[in-house]
Amino acid sequence: MPGWVPTHQQLGEVSSTSAHDITSPGQTGGLPGDNTHIILNELPPGVSEDNYHGLPNGPPPGLVRVLPPVPVDEGYIQRQLVTRVFSDYDIVMFGKMAKYLTGFDVKGNRIILDLTCQICGDLKLDVPPIVTPRRSGRSNRNTEPFTVLPCGHFFGDYCLRRWFDIREEQDEFPPECPYCRFPLIHELCGHTIKLTQFDPRFPRAGQTPLTIPEGGIVTVECPNCAKRDLESAASRVIYRVFPDVRETTFIDPDQCDAKTFEALRNRMWDDIFSCYGWGEKQFEFW
Repeated sequence: MPGWVPTHQQLGEVSSTSAHDITSPGQTGGLPGDNTHIILNELPPGVSEDNYHGLPNGPPPGLVRVLPPVPVDEGYIQRQLVTRVFSDYDIVMFGKMAKYLTGFDVKGNRIILDLTCQICGDLKLDVPPIVTPRRSGRSNRNTEPFTVLPCGHFFGDYCLRRWFDIREEQDEFPPECPYCRFPLIHELCGHTIKLTQFDPRFPRAGQTPLTIPEGGIVTVECPNCAKRDLESAASRVIYRVFPDVRETTFIDPDQCDAKTFEALRNRMWDDIFSCYGWGEKQFEFW
């Protein structure tokens, strides 16, 4: 890497003596065979008059010297790492569980998730294989997939469905989280929030949105109601912009007539729902 080179503005007059001598040690002048020195109006960046001794051919002052690589003792690193086992007392919210689904924490420690359904207190939850504790063949059969709720709590899917059925039989509406009683409905339309099992074979992205404690949102309408409302609103706007009027009202039928308006209405309709479909895919929601 070339050393710092003074600019024309930084170069001063040529003199036989200089407080700021840019010649390298051992040289007698600015050029070979030249006894003159170059005066600088300002010093190079990162240096002062006390530590400036010329213009070396190496890196600018202040750079850290790169040392040769040193072999890493992998055995030593492995000895410093531990296996951390988390149970139901450690993890209650899915946001915390999601941080460990890769099988390691930020320090590289091995993570095991030994979690139980909080409704039945018996069945173990199916988590990704990399964080699944070792169990006997019989224990492996006593597991169930789990479902995450918008509030962040998670339960065994079979037990949660049974919980909802019992609540419905008792005319308890809307369905709620068994833990915090968060209502599992869309506020405006009142329809139930769609819940799905978490598939441990795949990453979280694309199957479980951010929970509310993580910054996620529940839309005020379910997707079907939102689309129906958009269709109604879009129809009003489109027909306000391009109304269905008689042929005789057009000023220049050769340039614009009823068929032109109809084509523009169809194009505007397609554009609105194309934008709606694109925008819906750009963020996560319940």
